[in-house]
Amino acid sequence: MPFATEYLRQSVLSDFGKVFSMLPGEKILLVDPQLLKAIDRVATMSILRQLAVTKVFKIAESPPKADYERIAYIIPPEFSSCISVIKHCEVDQSKNIKRIRLIIFVPKETVAMKYLLESRGFLGRHLCTASLSLGWIQLDTDLFTLNLPTLFPDFYLYKDYCWPHYMGMELGRLLKLTSESDLAPMGCRIHAFGEASYAVAAGIRLYCIQSGLVNVDRKATTNEYSQSSYQSNIFVPNESTLTPTSSLRRLGSQSSSSSASLSTIATCPPPLVLIFSRDLDYITPLLVPMTFEALIHEVVGIELGQVELPPECADESTPQKQVLDSTKLHYYKDIRDVHISRVHSLLLDWRGKLQDSCGDLEMQLASYKQHTSLTSLHTIGGTKNTSNLQNVNARLGPLLAKRRELSFLLTCLEQVLYAMAIKERVEDLRTAQSLLLQSGSGGALAVGQIGIPSVDDDSESSTDRKRKSTPVSAGGPCGNLSDDINSLPMRLAMEWLTTHHGDHVIDGLRLLALNCVLHDGLGDELYEVMSRAVMHAAGQITFPMLEALRSLGLLCRRSKIPQVSSSKTSLGNNHPIDPQSSMLTNQTDNVTKNPSHALSRTVAKLKLTHRQKSRYNYLHHLLQLSNWNQANRHVDRTVVSPTYVYSGQHCPLVVRLLESVWSAGLLDSKFQSVKSDSSASEQNQVDFELIGQPQLIEALKRMGLSVEVATNLGLVNLCDPTLTAAGYQNDIFLTKNRPNAPPPHPLTLVSTGQPVVVAFPGGCTYGEVAALRFVATRRRWNLLIATSCMLASRDLLQQAGKAAMNVNSV
Repeated sequence: MPFATEYLRQSVLSDFGKVFSMLPGEKILLVDPQLLKAIDRVATMSILRQLAVTKVFKIAESPPKADYERIAYIIPPEFSSCISVIKHCEVDQSKNIKRIRLIIFVPKETVAMKYLLESRGFLGRHLCTASLSLGWIQLDTDLFTLNLPTLFPDFYLYKDYCWPHYMGMELGRLLKLTSESDLAPMGCRIHAFGEASYAVAAGIRLYCIQSGLVNVDRKATTNEYSQSSYQSNIFVPNESTLTPTSSLRRLGSQSSSSSASLSTIATCPPPLVLIFSRDLDYITPLLVPMTFEALIHEVVGIELGQVELPPECADESTPQKQVLDSTKLHYYKDIRDVHISRVHSLLLDWRGKLQDSCGDLEMQLASYKQHTSLTSLHTIGGTKNTSNLQNVNARLGPLLAKRRELSFLLTCLEQVLYAMAIKERVEDLRTAQSLLLQSGSGGALAVGQIGIPSVDDDSESSTDRKRKSTPVSAGGPCGNLSDDINSLPMRLAMEWLTTHHGDHVIDGLRLLALNCVLHDGLGDELYEVMSRAVMHAAGQITFPMLEALRSLGLLCRRSKIPQVSSSKTSLGNNHPIDPQSSMLTNQTDNVTKNPSHALSRTVAKLKLTHRQKSRYNYLHHLLQLSNWNQANRHVDRTVVSPTYVYSGQHCPLVVRLLESVWSAGLLDSKFQSVKSDSSASEQNQVDFELIGQPQLIEALKRMGLSVEVATNLGLVNLCDPTLTAAGYQNDIFLTKNRPNAPPPHPLTLVSTGQPVVVAFPGGCTYGEVAALRFVATRRRWNLLIATSCMLASRDLLQQAGKAAMNVNSV
């Protein structure tokens, strides 16, 4: 295993011990309700008892009774949570009750929270504060989360670099403690795409400084440096056994030497790290995926890896709560990433096999009852019969566990199918998504055709195989769905906005946002009608949410996109804009400002103007975002493309970038073979999904990245991380000695068994997780996904709206 999580868990528990030691003696723990499940996943009650915690309660409006002299609070750094603690202090002060309090902010204390406590006069008077990072919560063997949904609105709306930088430091700790390579994180090949990813990369650099991997001065030793001004609040276990300077020397020698160090790199290569900013791909989190795990998250909900069914669905054979851990469940790993159309048949097949096993066990028990009398236990052969019964008992436990798991999965499938057929109207939703993708791609989307026979790959003709393996061609201009209010997607969105007593407002907004992202904005008339429908359905309270979505570029007019601040959209700061789109925008602005062009505006409303291509239109062709073969492939046949998650019509952008970056890293090497051991037919099917470097560079430019970043494929140089602390323009580096850092040339990648870490500042979806797992299996990677939070198709809109409303309420 290239990633071991034991040291990571020990590090978090060590942080627990350090923080709780600030309040010695027996104490009670008051936890914010939104942190209860996170605390439960990290530290059990037995661990808390070792830290002298006697009882755990939820934070209520009134403080606990006066018998408890020491209270520890675990709260997030939010205004409402801090006000609740202040109210407790005010009530105790009015009743002359003296307590000692410790407020633990998770994941860390912010300046705003400290100022709030100081302004109320409670900080320092029997009250102290501390920061506690729960670190990475393991959802599965290859999936970790920070449980930090506030990162998306705080950064992408308000440009607060605090949380991306914090994620970078935690990512550095993850690479250091889980990777088997001694070169991590300094020797990792890191590719960062997007503004948030640059802040995460800066956090990794700062972690390298604080953990002592790089010395500021050659004369300073490792122990002296650990006591310098760059003190770290992150505890790294067994760090004394690591020798940072020797690791750096080894990294430098391996980058410069030829065959002497190749065996060491091949046995334990450092991970390839790709950091993908969420604002580069808003399309994927707005689409509804079709895999089982993703639909469970959409319909039932998966909170920190745990599913909770409605009480009426649970009974003796079906648990109400279940942690989806593939290492402890028998069937879940084989079915989590399967298309929803195949789940029922697989579950029935497994249930039939389980019933056969139970029948054999019942027959064995019946034979024991017939051939064994009560007195036989006192004979010589009684010992043999007792051992046989023990073997039967050992077989009975796993069978019961499998039965409970199958009952739970069947209940989840029933909930998903009921919600998708009755509430969500899955056929209308899928049709609407396909029409929007078809319009955004300019008619080049891979769409399933009716009447294609479901045959095996071996019986296909060479003409059909060549046609199915051909990449999608460049589409024409975008369709008119961004202007047509009478289209099926917009009529469905209007129905959800105006009916169901406002229960489906967020679903209507999701279709509008998807239409806006695919076409680079909505038409003026369509935007006016839909925004009025939203405010009519939910009231004026939705106005801050609409403004937040406009600022993010998720719901805005096409003519107003250039006026949006570039730091708050997916275009990024000081990046070139598509000349065609800018020309169209200038023409639209001139038409709007000059009243003499009233006729031109009328013609534009009649959709008689020449339409331009959107950003998605270019990316769909450059990155091959849909797959004709997969779209026309029967669900029972073997999956050939990661686009199967979205029925062959969409591939997450991060998947294409990751495959291409890995391929480019192989091509740089003179001793690694690009070809794998797979058959020639498999190579022909997936070759066109490996994007060439010129196409990839052009796609990165279309995504709004600078020319330099696109040319280097987002490569981050960690050879001199001390520049993060002092800045590039500081004159102190003219007189100080630079550290012994590795050369700027990164290590090459291996073709088989390459450790790969994908980080998502802003969150990722289970659809992206399923697609990445498929690619990791195809390319034989050792994959690890690290995300700030897990997203459903509604979460981006809800997080942005919640953040905007909270700011206005404060």
